[in-house]
Amino acid sequence: MSEKAVNRDSAWIDREFGREKWPAIAARIDVELAAGERDLARVVHRVKRWEWQTDRMVRTPVTVDGVCYELPWAFSLHGGLGMQIERLIEAADGADAIVELGSGWGYHLFELWLHGAPRGAVYRALEFTAAGRDCTTKLAALEPHMPLLALPFDYYHADYAALGTFPKKVLVYSVFSIDQIPYLPRAVFETLRGIAPQVIGMHFEPAGWQMGDVRGARSGSSQRYADRHDYNRNLWPLLRELERDGVVEIGETRPELFGMNVENGASMISWSMR
Repeated sequence: MSEKAVNRDSAWIDREFGREKWPAIAARIDVELAAGERDLARVVHRVKRWEWQTDRMVRTPVTVDGVCYELPWAFSLHGGLGMQIERLIEAADGADAIVELGSGWGYHLFELWLHGAPRGAVYRALEFTAAGRDCTTKLAALEPHMPLLALPFDYYHADYAALGTFPKKVLVYSVFSIDQIPYLPRAVFETLRGIAPQVIGMHFEPAGWQMGDVRGARSGSSQRYADRHDYNRNLWPLLRELERDGVVEIGETRPELFGMNVENGASMISWSMR
């Protein structure tokens, strides 16, 4: 595929995820339910194992803190996921709401719940595709104690009115979701103001190559790869701009934290808004 063949706009996302990937996940959920599975953890993990159809023991290149290693595929996968989930649970302490932007079929929200994220919080899956929201709603029905709603969301027209407001704290996060938006609008962050006295943000996105001021000698993502796939090119400079304007305060950053694709690994970026 040539570089110019990729135009990652709303139509592209609707095709790739709304009509291809997430309907396939929905069909697999139906297979598990038809087989008698009713436990959320079993269904989520069986579906995810089906989605990851690969040799779990093959050694593959992976980056950790910007250093490349060769590790068994399953070790890398679960190690990276574990870091994300544990860090998000720490950030969610005391939150009234946990909100995922671009939540796909809901996998990370369910992992948070199953790993002990706050029981008293409400969970909100903000997702562009109807297919992704349908998957999330179907799985959420297996766990009546998890207060989860899937809501429509478009990064290009950010509107959080359906969330309502909360008395103390909200955690907003993304995992390989903002990467699908070549140039993120300011409104994605600005319109979060007022939903709670404290808003905490955390992103696991392949933005390390954008972070030259804090990246140092680490590697794990590249502008060449982002340009070729029309992935995001402005998350970090936008957050820096918003910090200069007093909209957010950038907190802990971990450039090139983890990547099973050594050209497209996730950096962790956190921020707060009061």
